[in-house]
Amino acid sequence: MKTEEYRSIEDLLDRFFEGQTSNEEERVLYEFFARPDIPAHLERYREVFGYFESGIALDFSETPELRLPAKEISYKRKIGWAIAVCVAASLLLFLVNTVFMNQNASFNPYEGSYIVRNGVVMTDIKKIQPELEVISRAAEAMEKNADQLLRNADEIAYLPERMNKRFEKKRETLLRNIPDTQVRKEVYKILELDK
Repeated sequence: MKTEEYRSIEDLLDRFFEGQTSNEEERVLYEFFARPDIPAHLERYREVFGYFESGIALDFSETPELRLPAKEISYKRKIGWAIAVCVAASLLLFLVNTVFMNQNASFNPYEGSYIVRNGVVMTDIKKIQPELEVISRAAEAMEKNADQLLRNADEIAYLPERMNKRFEKKRETLLRNIPDTQVRKEVYKILELDK
């Protein structure tokens, strides 16, 4: 019975120093440490709870300096942390190794490609890579042809404007070369050129 009570008190102590106890649980601790029959391994906490029970009300200049006992980390917790650190380090090494190993592998843009010929899917990259390269070159050539056609279409759209300017220049030159001013004026009127 006493060992169960002591375990309960030890659990309450752990929770108390972590700030997780209720007022009722703290009252249980104060009552326990006020008793005269405390086991030796818990005796070091008597002064602490005596201070919390009555010492807080005293003037701080009169109170002796109290130190809380250092919390002991259990062996199981230490082992647990060691295992967790080992697992994390292993995962980190695995990820780093995977990343650096994949950087050395050559990149193949055709990886995962396939073609269908006569209803049969071909995925062997060695067989289909030459055909894929031919198709790629043909697509590039078609793109160049399309660019050239667009440039030609722009030139054709601009051609009438250029032709009109040339025609007007030649007509002006011809009209200026007419020696008789009276004839020149009549030609301007006929062509509806107000000059």
